[in-house]
Amino acid sequence: MEFQDIVGFLRDPAVATIIAILVVLATALAWLYRRFRKPKLEVSLEPVMSYPDPEYAIPEQSPRKFKSQTLRLKAKRRTIHQCKAKMSIDGEPDYLLWDPKSTREAKDLVPEEEVQLHVWQAVGMSENAWFYLNIRKKAQVDLKTLSDPITVEISFLSEDGLLNKKPYRYKISGNSWDTINMVTFQLSK
Repeated sequence: MEFQDIVGFLRDPAVATIIAILVVLATALAWLYRRFRKPKLEVSLEPVMSYPDPEYAIPEQSPRKFKSQTLRLKAKRRTIHQCKAKMSIDGEPDYLLWDPKSTREAKDLVPEEEVQLHVWQAVGMSENAWFYLNIRKKAQVDLKTLSDPITVEISFLSEDGLLNKKPYRYKISGNSWDTINMVTFQLSK
């Protein structure tokens, strides 16, 4: 078969039509693969957890007590590389930390592995209690002064971009040790 025979074969309208159909089909399949193989993130709010002082030799004898609330995250379909949780409070953005004792803002999430992301922590001692958000700009807030609920929005990002179409909205309320809580918040229509 010579070069002219190949050119003649490719000029045949039936062959050109088949090649065009294959190109369109391959493009459509590539788009579908990218669309449905994007990582997905499942997010659920865990109930408030109370626990003894983790830094005390005999935690039950510590004068401090702790409460916290987390989000349970699970990657679906494939690994989410460099996942970050961006929290906005009254339009002020900051990032949640993956470990309250570090400054790590990003983490790879492996498919089907559940991970806890701490959102807030409260520390109680005698009649006093303080509240902290698990963000870079940590601020101690006396629970007694937390009279108005705090509304937060959390968006999840990866190296591929935004993972959720709309931010998750939560309301943190309670001005005492017994009432501090975070709940899902829906905007009224």
